[in-house]
Amino acid sequence: MKIADNTVRAVQDYFALQLNNLWDEREVALFFDEVFYHIKGWSRMELRLQLDSRLSESELVKVIHIVKQLKQKKPIQYILGNAPFLRFDLEVNEHTLIPRPETEELVHLVAEKAQLADTVVDVGTGSGCIAIGVKDLLPNARVIGVDVSKEALAVAERNGNTYDLEVEWQFCNILTTPELLPKTRCIVSNPPYIPHVDSSTMEKHVLDYEPHLALFTPGQDDLLFYRALAEYACLNKAELFVEIHVDRGLAVQEVFHTLGGKNSYVKKDLSDRDRMVYATWQD
Repeated sequence: MKIADNTVRAVQDYFALQLNNLWDEREVALFFDEVFYHIKGWSRMELRLQLDSRLSESELVKVIHIVKQLKQKKPIQYILGNAPFLRFDLEVNEHTLIPRPETEELVHLVAEKAQLADTVVDVGTGSGCIAIGVKDLLPNARVIGVDVSKEALAVAERNGNTYDLEVEWQFCNILTTPELLPKTRCIVSNPPYIPHVDSSTMEKHVLDYEPHLALFTPGQDDLLFYRALAEYACLNKAELFVEIHVDRGLAVQEVFHTLGGKNSYVKKDLSDRDRMVYATWQD
Protein backbone atom coordinates (compact mmCIF):
# COMPACT_ATOMS: atom_id res chain seq x y z
CA MET A 1 0.00 0.00 0.00
CA LYS A 2 1.23 3.48 -0.84
CA ILE A 3 0.79 6.59 1.27
CA ALA A 4 -2.25 8.54 0.00
CA ASP A 5 -0.33 11.82 -0.28
CA ASN A 6 2.68 13.46 1.26
CA THR A 7 0.90 15.12 4.20
CA VAL A 8 1.67 14.23 7.79
CA ARG A 9 -2.00 13.28 8.23
CA ALA A 10 -1.75 10.73 5.41
CA VAL A 11 1.36 9.27 7.01
CA GLN A 12 -0.53 8.95 10.30
CA ASP A 13 -3.25 6.97 8.51
CA TYR A 14 -0.58 4.84 6.82
CA PHE A 15 0.96 3.95 10.20
CA ALA A 16 -2.41 2.86 11.56
CA LEU A 17 -3.37 0.77 8.52
CA GLN A 18 0.00 -0.94 8.27
CA LEU A 19 0.73 -1.54 11.95
CA ASN A 20 -2.39 -1.64 14.11
CA ASN A 21 -2.88 -5.35 13.43
CA LEU A 22 0.69 -6.11 14.53
CA TRP A 23 1.31 -3.73 17.44
CA ASP A 24 -0.84 -2.24 20.17
CA GLU A 25 -2.56 0.95 18.93
CA ARG A 26 -0.94 3.03 21.66
CA GLU A 27 2.47 1.75 20.62
CA VAL A 28 1.75 2.66 17.00
CA ALA A 29 0.84 6.19 18.08
CA LEU A 30 4.14 6.42 19.98
CA PHE A 31 6.02 5.11 16.92
CA PHE A 32 4.44 7.87 14.84
CA ASP A 33 5.54 10.52 17.35
CA GLU A 34 9.08 9.12 17.62
CA VAL A 35 9.56 8.86 13.86
CA PHE A 36 8.61 12.49 13.34
CA TYR A 37 10.83 13.62 16.18
CA HIS A 38 13.64 11.68 14.48
CA ILE A 39 12.93 13.02 10.96
CA LYS A 40 11.71 16.55 11.68
CA GLY A 41 12.69 17.25 15.28
CA TRP A 42 9.06 17.99 16.19
CA SER A 43 7.71 17.49 19.70
CA ARG A 44 4.36 15.74 20.15
CA MET A 45 2.63 19.12 20.47
CA GLU A 46 4.32 20.49 17.36
CA LEU A 47 3.44 17.35 15.44
CA ARG A 48 -0.27 17.77 16.22
CA LEU A 49 -0.10 21.27 14.71
CA GLN A 50 1.65 20.05 11.55
CA LEU A 51 -0.79 17.39 10.30
CA ASP A 52 -1.40 19.27 7.03
CA SER A 53 2.32 19.91 6.40
CA ARG A 54 3.91 18.09 3.48
CA LEU A 55 6.93 15.83 3.51
CA SER A 56 9.63 15.66 0.87
CA GLU A 57 10.06 12.57 -1.29
CA SER A 58 13.17 11.53 0.65
CA GLU A 59 11.31 11.88 3.97
CA LEU A 60 8.49 9.67 2.66
CA VAL A 61 11.04 7.04 1.64
CA LYS A 62 12.43 7.09 5.20
CA VAL A 63 8.93 6.63 6.62
CA ILE A 64 8.18 3.66 4.33
CA HIS A 65 11.52 2.04 5.23
CA ILE A 66 10.84 2.44 8.96
CA VAL A 67 7.32 1.01 8.67
CA LYS A 68 8.66 -1.96 6.71
CA GLN A 69 11.01 -2.77 9.62
CA LEU A 70 8.27 -2.26 12.20
CA LYS A 71 6.16 -4.80 10.29
CA GLN A 72 9.00 -7.26 10.89
CA LYS A 73 8.61 -6.49 14.64
CA LYS A 74 11.98 -4.78 14.88
CA PRO A 75 12.00 -2.45 17.91
CA ILE A 76 11.69 1.22 17.03
CA GLN A 77 14.78 2.03 19.13
CA TYR A 78 16.98 -0.20 16.96
CA ILE A 79 15.47 1.23 13.79
CA LEU A 80 16.15 4.82 14.84
CA GLY A 81 19.40 3.95 16.62
CA ASN A 82 18.59 5.62 19.93
CA ALA A 83 16.46 5.30 23.06
CA PRO A 84 15.41 7.79 25.74
CA PHE A 85 16.74 7.27 29.27
CA LEU A 86 16.44 9.87 32.03
CA ARG A 87 17.52 13.15 30.39
CA PHE A 88 19.53 11.37 27.71
CA ASP A 89 18.95 10.10 24.19
CA LEU A 90 21.30 7.11 24.09
CA GLU A 91 22.68 5.19 21.14
CA VAL A 92 21.54 1.56 21.06
CA ASN A 93 22.12 -1.27 18.62
CA GLU A 94 21.94 -5.05 18.41
CA HIS A 95 24.76 -5.37 20.97
CA THR A 96 22.87 -3.51 23.72
CA LEU A 97 19.58 -3.95 25.51
CA ILE A 98 17.00 -1.23 25.06
CA PRO A 99 16.91 0.81 28.30
CA ARG A 100 13.60 0.41 30.16
CA PRO A 101 11.79 2.96 32.36
CA GLU A 102 12.12 0.71 35.43
CA THR A 103 15.89 0.87 35.09
CA GLU A 104 15.64 4.63 35.54
CA GLU A 105 14.13 3.86 38.95
CA LEU A 106 17.14 1.69 39.80
CA VAL A 107 19.45 4.63 38.99
CA HIS A 108 17.42 6.91 41.25
CA LEU A 109 17.60 4.36 44.08
CA VAL A 110 21.40 4.26 43.82
CA ALA A 111 21.60 8.05 43.78
CA GLU A 112 19.36 8.25 46.84
CA LYS A 113 21.09 5.65 49.01
CA ALA A 114 24.72 5.90 47.84
CA GLN A 115 25.24 9.66 47.85
CA LEU A 116 28.60 9.34 49.62
CA ALA A 117 29.95 6.51 47.47
CA ASP A 118 33.51 7.06 46.24
CA THR A 119 33.24 4.47 43.46
CA VAL A 120 30.22 2.89 41.79
CA VAL A 121 30.63 -0.14 39.50
CA ASP A 122 27.89 -1.02 37.01
CA VAL A 123 28.21 -4.70 36.08
CA GLY A 124 26.79 -5.56 32.66
CA THR A 125 26.61 -1.95 31.56
CA GLY A 126 25.37 -2.53 27.99
CA SER A 127 24.56 0.87 26.48
CA GLY A 128 26.01 2.46 29.60
CA CYS A 129 22.60 3.78 30.66
CA ILE A 130 22.97 2.95 34.37
CA ALA A 131 26.58 4.12 34.65
CA ILE A 132 25.83 7.34 32.78
CA GLY A 133 22.70 7.99 34.84
CA VAL A 134 24.54 7.41 38.12
CA LYS A 135 27.43 9.67 37.08
CA ASP A 136 24.97 12.39 36.14
CA LEU A 137 23.25 12.22 39.54
CA LEU A 138 26.43 11.56 41.58
CA PRO A 139 29.01 13.71 39.74
CA ASN A 140 31.66 13.37 42.47
CA ALA A 141 31.70 9.57 42.34
CA ARG A 142 34.09 7.56 40.21
CA VAL A 143 31.81 5.42 38.00
CA ILE A 144 32.99 2.33 36.13
CA GLY A 145 30.89 0.42 33.61
CA VAL A 146 31.86 -3.23 33.12
CA ASP A 147 30.72 -5.58 30.37
CA VAL A 148 31.66 -8.85 28.71
CA SER A 149 30.80 -7.44 25.26
CA LYS A 150 33.43 -5.23 23.65
CA GLU A 151 30.83 -4.10 21.12
CA ALA A 152 28.50 -2.95 23.91
CA LEU A 153 31.36 -1.14 25.65
CA ALA A 154 32.09 0.77 22.46
CA VAL A 155 28.46 1.97 22.39
CA ALA A 156 28.61 2.88 26.08
CA GLU A 157 31.78 4.88 25.60
CA ARG A 158 30.24 6.83 22.73
CA ASN A 159 27.19 7.57 24.89
CA GLY A 160 29.36 8.83 27.74
CA ASN A 161 31.35 11.02 25.37
CA THR A 162 28.19 12.45 23.82
CA TYR A 163 27.17 13.89 27.18
CA ASP A 164 30.71 14.68 28.36
CA LEU A 165 30.41 12.41 31.40
CA GLU A 166 33.63 10.89 32.71
CA VAL A 167 32.74 7.23 33.08
CA GLU A 168 35.41 4.52 32.87
CA TRP A 169 34.69 1.43 30.78
CA GLN A 170 36.21 -1.99 31.45
CA PHE A 171 36.00 -5.36 29.73
CA CYS A 172 35.47 -8.13 32.29
CA ASN A 173 33.41 -11.28 32.83
CA ILE A 174 32.11 -11.56 36.39
CA LEU A 175 31.58 -15.32 35.97
CA THR A 176 35.05 -16.25 34.69
CA THR A 177 37.41 -13.46 35.77
CA PRO A 178 35.85 -11.84 38.86
CA GLU A 179 39.33 -11.04 40.17
CA LEU A 180 39.64 -8.39 37.45
CA LEU A 181 36.65 -6.41 38.70
CA PRO A 182 37.43 -3.01 40.26
CA LYS A 183 37.51 -2.46 44.02
CA THR A 184 34.37 -0.66 45.11
CA ARG A 185 31.95 -0.09 47.98
CA CYS A 186 28.92 0.26 45.69
CA ILE A 187 27.75 -2.13 42.96
CA VAL A 188 24.74 -1.84 40.66
CA SER A 189 23.58 -4.27 37.99
CA ASN A 190 20.76 -5.26 35.68
CA PRO A 191 22.14 -8.73 34.92
CA PRO A 192 20.86 -11.45 32.59
CA TYR A 193 18.18 -13.37 34.48
CA ILE A 194 16.09 -15.26 31.92
CA PRO A 195 16.70 -19.04 31.65
CA HIS A 196 16.78 -20.27 28.06
CA VAL A 197 13.77 -22.52 28.70
CA ASP A 198 11.63 -19.36 28.91
CA SER A 199 12.58 -18.16 25.43
CA SER A 200 9.51 -19.81 23.88
CA THR A 201 7.21 -17.46 25.82
CA MET A 202 9.04 -14.23 24.99
CA GLU A 203 7.77 -11.59 22.60
CA LYS A 204 9.17 -11.80 19.09
CA HIS A 205 10.57 -8.26 19.03
CA VAL A 206 12.65 -9.04 22.13
CA LEU A 207 13.75 -12.55 21.21
CA ASP A 208 14.63 -11.79 17.60
CA TYR A 209 16.47 -8.50 18.08
CA GLU A 210 17.80 -7.91 21.61
CA PRO A 211 21.19 -9.46 22.48
CA HIS A 212 20.80 -12.93 24.00
CA LEU A 213 24.07 -12.43 25.90
CA ALA A 214 22.35 -9.71 27.95
CA LEU A 215 19.02 -11.55 28.30
CA PHE A 216 19.76 -15.18 29.11
CA THR A 217 21.74 -16.93 31.81
CA PRO A 218 24.06 -19.72 30.65
CA GLY A 219 22.24 -22.90 31.59
CA GLN A 220 18.98 -22.88 33.52
CA ASP A 221 20.05 -21.13 36.75
CA ASP A 222 18.32 -17.75 36.69
CA LEU A 223 20.06 -16.72 39.94
CA LEU A 224 23.58 -17.39 38.67
CA PHE A 225 24.56 -13.75 38.19
CA TYR A 226 22.99 -12.69 41.50
CA ARG A 227 25.24 -15.15 43.34
CA ALA A 228 28.28 -13.82 41.50
CA LEU A 229 27.27 -10.24 42.30
CA ALA A 230 26.74 -11.11 45.97
CA GLU A 231 30.20 -12.73 46.15
CA TYR A 232 31.69 -9.61 44.56
CA ALA A 233 29.85 -7.42 47.07
CA CYS A 234 30.97 -9.63 49.98
CA LEU A 235 34.62 -9.42 48.90
CA ASN A 236 34.45 -5.63 48.74
CA LYS A 237 32.13 -5.10 51.73
CA ALA A 238 29.90 -3.20 49.33
CA GLU A 239 26.32 -2.12 48.89
CA LEU A 240 24.53 -3.93 46.05
CA PHE A 241 21.59 -2.71 43.96
CA VAL A 242 20.09 -5.02 41.33
CA GLU A 243 17.19 -5.14 38.92
CA ILE A 244 15.20 -8.38 38.98
CA HIS A 245 12.45 -10.35 37.28
CA VAL A 246 9.12 -9.39 38.85
CA ASP A 247 8.63 -12.93 40.21
CA ARG A 248 12.08 -13.40 41.76
CA GLY A 249 12.39 -10.72 44.41
CA LEU A 250 12.28 -13.01 47.42
CA ALA A 251 14.55 -15.58 45.76
CA VAL A 252 17.21 -12.94 45.03
CA GLN A 253 16.85 -11.54 48.53
CA GLU A 254 17.44 -15.05 49.93
CA VAL A 255 20.59 -15.45 47.80
CA PHE A 256 21.96 -12.21 49.24
CA HIS A 257 21.06 -13.22 52.80
CA THR A 258 22.68 -16.64 52.41
CA LEU A 259 25.90 -15.02 51.19
CA GLY A 260 26.08 -12.58 54.08
CA GLY A 261 24.05 -9.61 52.85
CA LYS A 262 22.33 -7.48 55.48
CA ASN A 263 19.42 -5.04 55.58
CA SER A 264 18.12 -6.40 52.29
CA TYR A 265 14.75 -5.48 50.90
CA VAL A 266 12.71 -5.78 47.71
CA LYS A 267 11.57 -2.49 46.17
CA LYS A 268 8.62 -2.09 43.85
CA ASP A 269 8.61 0.02 40.70
CA LEU A 270 6.03 2.67 39.84
CA SER A 271 3.78 -0.06 38.43
CA ASP A 272 3.74 -1.75 41.86
CA ARG A 273 5.83 -4.73 40.69
CA ASP A 274 8.84 -6.14 42.52
CA ARG A 275 11.73 -4.79 40.44
CA MET A 276 14.78 -4.09 42.61
CA VAL A 277 16.63 -5.70 45.48
CA TYR A 278 19.08 -3.96 47.80
CA ALA A 279 21.52 -5.48 50.27
CA THR A 280 24.71 -4.38 51.99
CA TRP A 281 27.85 -6.16 53.16
CA GLN A 282 29.18 -3.05 54.87
CA ASP A 283 29.80 -3.12 58.62
